[in-house]
Amino acid sequence: MKLKKTFAPTLAALGLLVATPALAQETQPETAQVAAADVTDAQVSAFIEAVTAIEKVRQEYIPRIQKLESEDERNALIQEADTEAKQAIEDVENLSPAEFMAIGKAAQTDKDLQARIVAEIKTPDDEASED
Repeated sequence: MKLKKTFAPTLAALGLLVATPALAQETQPETAQVAAADVTDAQVSAFIEAVTAIEKVRQEYIPRIQKLESEDERNALIQEADTEAKQAIEDVENLSPAEFMAIGKAAQTDKDLQARIVAEIKTPDDEASED
């Protein structure tokens, strides 16, 4: 339950499209279209792995960005965070940035895919409490 509560605001705030502006711009022309029903369980798991990695980047960079007074410094650090987030997605096996974007976009409009993603986000505490 704790992990679901942690990710719920992140998933909601990012509309299940957890990409950074730079990633969105880079993948826009090549973003694959994917039907929600065609998203495999392995792709859902990879998507969640990417979301988790991006959340770590976000948690690392947001406080640092907020502390900076100079807009130029903030923009430079935001660019660095974008690069880190993109790399986090690329480091996930069996998931390209374009697929990540496509799954996120499909999840925005498909309640069943949203439910599959949320159901997959579990901690050991969640599983123990379900017994």
